[in-house]
Amino acid sequence: MLVANRACIVVAALQLVLVSLLLTIFIDAGSKKRLSLSGSPLVPLVECNPYAIPGTLDRNHIWKPLFEPMKQSSICNPRLLSDNLAILKNQTAPLPSYLKNKLILLVGDSFDRKLVEDLCAHAGIKVKLSSLNGTIWATNGYMGSTTICTIKRGPYSFVLLSVFHFGVVDGAKGAWSMPKHWHVNYSPPLLKDRIQWLPYMLKSIARELFPSFCPTSNGTIDSTKCPAPVFETKRNDSTPHRKKMIPNPPFWNNEQNPFWFPVPNLIVAQSSVWDLKVMNQTHDGIADWARQLSSDMISPLTTLFGSIIKDVTFEANGEIHWFPSFLVRTTPLVNPTQKNQKYKNLWIHAMNNVLRSGALWRADSERNWGVLDWDQVTTGFNSWKDGLHPGLESNKAYLQMLLVRLEELEFASP
Repeated sequence: MLVANRACIVVAALQLVLVSLLLTIFIDAGSKKRLSLSGSPLVPLVECNPYAIPGTLDRNHIWKPLFEPMKQSSICNPRLLSDNLAILKNQTAPLPSYLKNKLILLVGDSFDRKLVEDLCAHAGIKVKLSSLNGTIWATNGYMGSTTICTIKRGPYSFVLLSVFHFGVVDGAKGAWSMPKHWHVNYSPPLLKDRIQWLPYMLKSIARELFPSFCPTSNGTIDSTKCPAPVFETKRNDSTPHRKKMIPNPPFWNNEQNPFWFPVPNLIVAQSSVWDLKVMNQTHDGIADWARQLSSDMISPLTTLFGSIIKDVTFEANGEIHWFPSFLVRTTPLVNPTQKNQKYKNLWIHAMNNVLRSGALWRADSERNWGVLDWDQVTTGFNSWKDGLHPGLESNKAYLQMLLVRLEELEFASP
């Protein structure tokens, strides 16, 4: 018992040292303030933008930044945030401007897929499934299918879309070993390659699943930009999938570059659960994971979408206020009684602290990412679907925070 207690103390001490080092990295990086053309420093607007910097959001929408003191702005007028889940559930309520023809892209795993499923169930509609190559599943798909929830109100739609991946540590291992989650005919296994397919998938499925996004010509959908969908009703698993060829996306060779596709308004990405399966669960393993997260997820998404998805910034009182449209999220802790030893809250907590600490920020970067703290906002619900995935109430809490992000972007400018 004494040995076990000493081991726990050592682990806790090492974890504290890791977080302290990460905080030091962040503070050192943060001391090199970015300047605007006018020479004024970039200062996140804490009161109106609770997701621009690492911190936590309680159920009363009170933002608590991790780093104090934070400079307070005199131009922020706190506003009552809407109950967006109630708006989306009410089938007669019009979509507010910040949800009209808006698309949130989630790049994640089954946590994000179940989030999309819960939103559709809440709104009383069915989710749709597609493959990453743009095939729309008319009946069954597979567990790694893209999951889409389209909520329509009159001529407008709100879309929450989740794209599945197998982590950044060893995505190929996860894909090849899990045929129920991945089918080689329809997508590549590695995240950095899957990211490159996203514009082609969005273009392929838009006409069928969210046609209000499509360009029109003389009052009708422009079929050159929004092509007819391709449906499939059954996966062909007759050949062992390891021997099949990974295809190119349907528009890879015959499209001009750049070409039209529905551009997401907000991107939230994460990589944790699949990585926990294969990573070295040590502090060195967490450090390696953070490096791969930056190189294989954050960097490719920023390169692909960074020039077309804009953050909201404005200058006031000599400060530039920043509202990011790219965010990483933390992962809710699992039920401590669940028996899968790959998913230990100790290491989920360590991964979350890396994101909260700002260790992935770069002071010289033209595009940094904000943080959505799903774990913190669901603390205390003690609600799980199966011991691993958060329960309905936990998902609703996070959905409210996610939808509020669009609302904040809409009303960011004074």
